[in-house]
Amino acid sequence: MAEGVVIVLCDDKRLKKIELASWKKTYEFEIAFGIQTDSFDGLGLIKKVGFKMPSENSVEATLRKFAGSYTQTVPIYSAIKYQGKKLFKHANAGTKVDTLPTKSGTIFRISLLGVRKQTVHSLIDEIIKKIAKVEGPLRQAEITAAWEKLKCDTFPTKELQIAKILAQTSRGMYVRSLSQDICQAVGCGGFVSSLVRTRNGAYNRKSCYNAGN
Repeated sequence: MAEGVVIVLCDDKRLKKIELASWKKTYEFEIAFGIQTDSFDGLGLIKKVGFKMPSENSVEATLRKFAGSYTQTVPIYSAIKYQGKKLFKHANAGTKVDTLPTKSGTIFRISLLGVRKQTVHSLIDEIIKKIAKVEGPLRQAEITAAWEKLKCDTFPTKELQIAKILAQTSRGMYVRSLSQDICQAVGCGGFVSSLVRTRNGAYNRKSCYNAGN
């Protein structure tokens, strides 16, 4: 459900892992306002739909408040370990997690790149195509069926508001969690419908070998 710059280390260069892990990461991501999912992205079950769309000015003003020191709650659907087991395994097993771990870091830069409208049906079609490419047992059939059902339901609006955001962060930050903090601050539920890491330290997308080819 995400793409972009990934650094692969081979041979002796593996020893530089700690150094490279500390590099700043830059992301461009989109929040689709109006739908909430349990994973905070498209690969999640729908929790709630129908919210009053925020204005572009309110989103822009909200983002400015996130620059600087930042602490977030780790998403339940993640590989962070809790009591010796990865969080997503607790979620899949229905195990109660009393307190989710938190992570602290820095948001060096964050800005609104633009706001657009997209029909509910076309967004759902895009999400379903992405889910079909995901490998491994990650509830794909159940989630796809839920998105398909949403296409048949009566939705409060024909279009959703999509905000495209740029964020440069320190290591270990979850964009999905950042998106939920933004949604809460702006007063409208949403999920990450698109996520691209555009830069990792010294490397950007132009530096990369395109694995998609």
